[in-house]
Amino acid sequence: MQVSDFAQVNQLSADWQIEPLHAKLARFAQAYCLVVTQLNLSYNWSLMQVEYATDIIYKGFHPLSEEDSSLFRLLLSGDFVINSISNSRLRATLPDKCIAQISHLLKRLRVHCLLTKVNRAYRYYLSELGRGKSPPWCLLCAPL
Repeated sequence: MQVSDFAQVNQLSADWQIEPLHAKLARFAQAYCLVVTQLNLSYNWSLMQVEYATDIIYKGFHPLSEEDSSLFRLLLSGDFVINSISNSRLRATLPDKCIAQISHLLKRLRVHCLLTKVNRAYRYYLSELGRGKSPPWCLLCAPL
């Protein structure tokens, strides 16, 4: 889901009526939880934990961007294809990026299903989708 107008989203959430949701949840509890009807109970619905992630937006990849195309050329290089991809190995080849920037980059690649995580390790490899998308990007933006 993409949100471009945060003011409009905040207005929508402020205008949202919670009472109809509470009523529907109470009907579900009465219909599917026999204890509620047998003991004549009611629920007090509340949000115990709310997680907001409006500050984290993972942008897509742009095939005409030199930064993105050079990243894919790097990931498709023999070293990263044979061995796995990790934050420290990428940082060694991208010295202008800090640890947090590399972590964000790895997360972007995972969110777009271009990387697959190795079980029980902080290592990744290009997914089938990543290997399929990368070559055209690299050819399109390869330096002449």
